[in-house]
Amino acid sequence: MLRIERDIEARLRGQRRADALRLPVRELILGLGDLALDEAIWALVAVEAARQAWAGATVGVQGDGEGARLYRGVFPCGEWPRGAQGVRLVVDVSQPQASRARLHQRPEGHLLRVPGNPGIHPKQHRAGDWFDGALCAGLAARNEAPRLPLTRALRHAGAVLLKKALGGSWRAAVAWIPSGPRAHEAPREAAWQTARWLGGLVVQVGGEAPRGPFLDREREDPGALASALACCAVCITDDSGWAQVAAAAGAPVVQASRGLDTRRRGPASPLGAAVGGEPRVDQITGLARRVSVLGFPADRLRRWL
Repeated sequence: MLRIERDIEARLRGQRRADALRLPVRELILGLGDLALDEAIWALVAVEAARQAWAGATVGVQGDGEGARLYRGVFPCGEWPRGAQGVRLVVDVSQPQASRARLHQRPEGHLLRVPGNPGIHPKQHRAGDWFDGALCAGLAARNEAPRLPLTRALRHAGAVLLKKALGGSWRAAVAWIPSGPRAHEAPREAAWQTARWLGGLVVQVGGEAPRGPFLDREREDPGALASALACCAVCITDDSGWAQVAAAAGAPVVQASRGLDTRRRGPASPLGAAVGGEPRVDQITGLARRVSVLGFPADRLRRWL
């Protein structure tokens, strides 16, 4: 009963903030906090709600972390010349994360701080935490899996990037995305077994000592790299951030990490699967085959197989 009352109270406060935001706004600063890569994906729920509320606004990104770099690569960030008309939406990922929704009115606009976990439903997926936070902040968010708004130009750039990495081949690509130099061996081996099953190639995204095709995630544009992952038959990774990027791009993805809380931290996607504990190669390979078949048309798979 206490949780229901807290839920209702938070949404009433959000409605009051929504009423305040209907006033003429010159600039809206959406304060999300200093986000890691996976949090930046989950926070897309709030960003997309703000973009829909102020359709046509010039988007800017403030911050230097991985989340800010991804947003700059995906969103059409435009310059804001002096004396320009219209509304500017600034996504701020440079400040500490707020513990609750706050609205600060300023002469030039509003600072709307959105919490990543307002404490309404503490056991749900992290994407649901941001949905609750957006509602508490007065944004009309949709309770859906986060999706990256990849434009046609970005998708074309991703396809070209992947084809170049594969040496011009159009064979099926299995993306192996290691978390670092000490990546778990089971997901790596599962990526190679899955590629052999598909008759395709493994492309390593980031990390060290690649055994074949390679994409450098430090040098490539994050938007084009996310689009390249969307062109892969399946992505296998032990990195939480890039698992969320691949899932939000629409790629089938399997995340295998030791000690992973699969309910709270797994990929928020119908084509995503997560393995915690001590992942085994056969377990990861079986999931990779399943999500690759779910995510791609039968005629395409028939050509690969």
